[in-house]
Amino acid sequence: MGGRRVRLPALDVEPRRELARRHVRLGQNWTGLLDSSAVNIHLTRELQALIKRKLATGRYGSASEVVREGLRLLADEDELKAEARRKVAEGLADLKAGRVLDGEEAVADILKHLRKRRSRPKAG
Repeated sequence: MGGRRVRLPALDVEPRRELARRHVRLGQNWTGLLDSSAVNIHLTRELQALIKRKLATGRYGSASEVVREGLRLLADEDELKAEARRKVAEGLADLKAGRVLDGEEAVADILKHLRKRRSRPKAG
């Protein structure tokens, strides 16, 4: 993968703290992020072009802002994936324990409940 090294300006203290908080919540220790004044990263030409396109929209004021937004989105995605894994594990545990409903039966019960609600006279 071709590319050149880009030195990003130092991150502001507050965004770095927010990134550290997000990663600590995920069980990682990123306190070293708060101690660094700048981060050097190697970007491919494609990623450099992406940053330029993002800057051209006017939504971001610097390459650092683009990278910080990307890291925030990555942390959010990690949280969503972890939540999905927890829900799948919970569903599998329910299945093993026999806490399941037949799909057609469940839909029929929901429809029956909705029909009852619609047929009730409205108060007021």
